[in-house]
Amino acid sequence: MNQSLWFFILLLSSWVPLARPAHAGTAKKERVPRCAVIADAVRGYPTADARMELCGLIGTTTLAEMRWPGFADQRSAVESFYKPTSYALAWMIDANRPTPQALALIAAMQNADKQGLRPEDYDGPRWQERLNRLQSAASLPAGDLARFDLALTVSVMRYVSDQYRGRISPTHFQFRWPAKNAIWRKFCAINW
Repeated sequence: MNQSLWFFILLLSSWVPLARPAHAGTAKKERVPRCAVIADAVRGYPTADARMELCGLIGTTTLAEMRWPGFADQRSAVESFYKPTSYALAWMIDANRPTPQALALIAAMQNADKQGLRPEDYDGPRWQERLNRLQSAASLPAGDLARFDLALTVSVMRYVSDQYRGRISPTHFQFRWPAKNAIWRKFCAINW
């Protein structure tokens, strides 16, 4: 794997856990739905519809076409990823061309088994079909572009998380080690 891809993965993995909402620690104000704010910010952009779709999809925290459709556990990280650019599509050059970084990351997820992971967990087998559909159409609806972009972001975040932390978090297991004295008593009882 080339060094620029690993640099990007490391950069993304160090940024995602540190992402913190701008309103953290401040007094709560009346909240305006974030997509309504985005609508005002992106008016006039050619990809405004895709941005609105993306914003709405992040709010639902599910993408039915993914193997693991729910991403509620990564919602804040996903939102922190898109919010600074007013929910612009991160992985598209134009309406039917993914960025070179997107293609490199898709290849990495398709070859996740070489890293000891399962490509299916990152939609590995589904990416080729998505790319074919994206590249064969003259133009896709904004919703399809937003779904592609969000699916890639969520898959990459899962991939980076599994590379960094492992597939199973040790905090899910609540080991109860016996008290130190109880072990010592058992040891003494066996050996004496």
